[in-house]
Amino acid sequence: MVAALAVQRATKEDVHQLKNLLKVAKAHLDAGTERWDAFIRVDNQIHMALARMARNPVYESVMQTVYDNIHRYFDRFLPRQEDILKENYQDLCQVIKAVEEKRASKASLLVQGHVCKFNRLMEKRARRERGRPKKGEGVL
Repeated sequence: MVAALAVQRATKEDVHQLKNLLKVAKAHLDAGTERWDAFIRVDNQIHMALARMARNPVYESVMQTVYDNIHRYFDRFLPRQEDILKENYQDLCQVIKAVEEKRASKASLLVQGHVCKFNRLMEKRARRERGRPKKGEGVL
């Protein structure tokens, strides 16, 4: 819903800001996984920009709360692999293109898919982690 509203309410300046953030994300991507944290910060900035573009302070507040807390989960459950950064970047490119083209339904579906994809990746790793014995515990 946030992405659809952002598309409907986006100004040319908003789209310009998203494209600039995308350039910064690309520079971090090109530097490799050692720039993982910087890339993720820009990813968060893009998501927050979309929330601001929706022009609804409740959505913005909820998104800020999510992003204030999500790094713990990324750090623990999201593998720091270059292919994950590339996939994330491609998702961002598609979302921003949909915003620029004023395709609200497409932007909404893309964002939903993006969030679900990364949630599945983290859940998969969490399940694997739960299946392992803790350090110092043996399997009998």
